Amino acid sequence: MGSANPASGAIRATGLAMLSMLALLSAILVAENYSAERAKAAISAHRAAHVVATQFGWVFEASAHVLGRIDDSVSRLGFGRAGGLAARDLDGTSAALGAAVRDLPAGLGYSLFDSLGRPGLSSPTAPHLPDVAGMELFRRLKAGEKQVISPMIGAPDGPDPVFLMGRRLGDGAEFHGIAIVTIPVSMLQSLADTLGFVEGSTVSLVASDGMVIARSPPIRPMDLSGTALFDALARAPNGSYDTVSPADGVARIVGYWTLPNWQVVAIAARDRDTALVGFWRNLGLSAVLALPIIFGVGWLIYDLLHLMALDERRREALTAAHERTNFLLREIHHRVKNNLSTVTSLIRLRSEERRVGKEC
Repeated sequence: MGSANPASGAIRATGLAMLSMLALLSAILVAENYSAERAKAAISAHRAAHVVATQFGWVFEASAHVLGRIDDSVSRLGFGRAGGLAARDLDGTSAALGAAVRDLPAGLGYSLFDSLGRPGLSSPTAPHLPDVAGMELFRRLKAGEKQVISPMIGAPDGPDPVFLMGRRLGDGAEFHGIAIVTIPVSMLQSLADTLGFVEGSTVSLVASDGMVIARSPPIRPMDLSGTALFDALARAPNGSYDTVSPADGVARIVGYWTLPNWQVVAIAARDRDTALVGFWRNLGLSAVLALPIIFGVGWLIYDLLHLMALDERRREALTAAHERTNFLLREIHHRVKNNLSTVTSLIRLRSEERRVGKEC
C-alpha cells in the first residue's frame, strides 16, 4: 500500500487553515464591534453624567444664593428669636422673602422653620414637612453646619418626592432656625427624558459619603459606599464603568461626574442590554448575510476534501494493483527462467548420454 500523497495533504491542511482563519476573523470582528459599541455607550453615559452635573450644579448654586438672601432678609427682621413666630411681622417677612427668592428656579419651593423646628413662611409649591426638628438635616444645621443637602424624603412611589437643601439661619453661635429649598425628584426624570434615557436607565445624585440623594426612578435612600462607584472615584473624579446595580440588580453602563464645589456625584446609568441593542441588531443582520457565505465556503472546502480523499483512495488502489501486477510478472519471469533452466539441463544431459554411448 502506497503512502498518502503529500500534495493532497498540503491542500487539505491549507483548506482547513483557510476555514479556521475565516472563523477567527469573524470572531475578531464581532469582538471589536462589541467593544466599539460598549465604548460608545460608555461615552454616551459619561456625557449624560456631565449634563446632569452641569444642570444640578446650576440648581445648587441658585438655591444656595437664594438661601443666602433669605438668611440676610429674615435675620434683619429677627425671625426665629425669642418670642416665637406669633410675635413676628409675617407680612414684612413675606415681602422680604419675595425679593430674596425671585431667582429661585422654577419648580423649587422654600420653607422657613424656627429654632424649635416650627414652620414659618413657605412657598405654595413647598410640600408639608412634618417633624422637621427630628430630621438629620435640622440636627446637623443646629449643630453648626452652615449648609446641608439632604436625601430624598417621602416614599419612592409617593406623589412628588423631593430632596432638600437647608441653610442655618443666624450668625456665629446664635441659631435662629433653618431655611429649606425643596427640589423635586421629577427634575431628574425630566432630564433623563431630555437625554433620551429609556426604561431601565437611571439618573442619580449621590453624596460624597455614599448616600443616594435622589434617583430617577425614585428609590429609598441607600448607602453606595464600598461599591464600584467609589472604586471608580478613587481612580478619577469622572469617568465610566460597568456594574450590576445594588439597588435593583440590573446590569448597567455607568457614567459619573463630580460636581465642582459640591460634595455630590452626578450619575447617568444606561441599561446594558438597551445600550447594546444596536450591536445585537447589527450582529443578527451580519449573521444573516455572513453565515450562508461561511457555510458555502465550508461546504466547498468539505466537498473538495472529499473528492481529494476519493482520488487518494483510487491512487492507492491503482498503486496496489500496479505492485500486484509487478509481483505477478516477477513470479512469471522467475518460473519461466526456472523452466528454461530445467529444459537446458535436460538437453545437456541428453547430449552427455549420446557422447558416452558413442565412446562405449
